[in-house]
Amino acid sequence: MKKVSQLELDAILSKKKQAYEKGDFEASRLIFQGLNLSGLNFREFKTAKADLINVDLSGANLSKVFWEQSKFISVNFTEAIFQEASLDQSQISDCNLSSCKLWQANLNSVQAYRSSFVSVDGLRVSLIKADFHDCNFKDANFEESTAAKSSFIRSFMQRCRLAKADLRRSGFINSDLRFLNITNANISKSKFIECMLFGIDIKGAITTDSVGKNIDMSLEGDSSNIIKELYFET
Repeated sequence: MKKVSQLELDAILSKKKQAYEKGDFEASRLIFQGLNLSGLNFREFKTAKADLINVDLSGANLSKVFWEQSKFISVNFTEAIFQEASLDQSQISDCNLSSCKLWQANLNSVQAYRSSFVSVDGLRVSLIKADFHDCNFKDANFEESTAAKSSFIRSFMQRCRLAKADLRRSGFINSDLRFLNITNANISKSKFIECMLFGIDIKGAITTDSVGKNIDMSLEGDSSNIIKELYFET
């Protein structure tokens, strides 16, 4: 994997920025494959439909970047900073976002597959209508975030913190939600289907019309402990 210096990156971004400002969005696209961009500074860089495959962006500064409708495949974002970044309508596949800083980032309508969000710090992230398939959110912090109408399918969310989050009309399907913290969150009209819910904390949550079906309330998974229909009460 070729290592790119900050000087080399700045030269590339300068040309892309000029194209973006002229309205030539095709020329402004970031198309990177097989590059080591770890620790580099992309702050406030704007592009449309970026295409990044097998790229190392660990520890990179991606604060306030505008990378909407982009595609990220096998990208290492470990410990990257996404403060106030926008990845609206992007696709994230087989990526590692462990320990990222996602403060007030925009991930609306994101489609994420087989990606890690372990120990992410995502205070006040916008995740409206986002879909997560086979993702890992263990120990992630998404407190005070907005994830209305989002879906979490076959996701591992043990000890994930969603306190004070807006989760209205969201769907949790075949996911491990043991010890999930949704205190003071709004989960009204949300659905929990075939999930593990042992130790879930819903104190103070708004639960109007939320329902669980085929719920496993055991610690280790026990088919004899399935609740066919569960109505939440705080």
